[in-house]
Amino acid sequence: CLGSETVWRPGTPLTVDMAFNFEGYGTDKTQTYWAGGPDSMPAEARRAYDLCVEVQRAAAASLRPGVVPSRIWRDVLDRVGDTPFAAGFMGLDGNQVPFRLRSDCGRRSLPPQRCSQCPPYRSREYRFSAPEREPYRLPAVRQSLWR
Repeated sequence: CLGSETVWRPGTPLTVDMAFNFEGYGTDKTQTYWAGGPDSMPAEARRAYDLCVEVQRAAAASLRPGVVPSRIWRDVLDRVGDTPFAAGFMGLDGNQVPFRLRSDCGRRSLPPQRCSQCPPYRSREYRFSAPEREPYRLPAVRQSLWR
């Protein structure tokens, strides 16, 4: 396990952060897993999980041609805003994801067969290495995407 020597045990969460890039489209995803069945989750964790599923399903149902992505984002914020989890939504302790729609990305309606308004981009490759492994290449995310 990268980043921790902790053994995942029943009754505990496991959080995995991952990224993926395909032909210039990048994604970042954090997924939380629970060791045990749904009945073994504390009530507050289960409520948080249920809210995440509800938000994800509502956002996915909204992704269709003609919809403005920033409207989907506002709907997500409205859905979370009236819950006890609003303060920690998309990050904790001042680490909230700062979504700033500084360009046209997110302000124009979605074209057919696209789930993003931002066009793909080319980026340099950076070399990363991990202990016990040979270096491997990952495409870099262009930092100026949201200028």
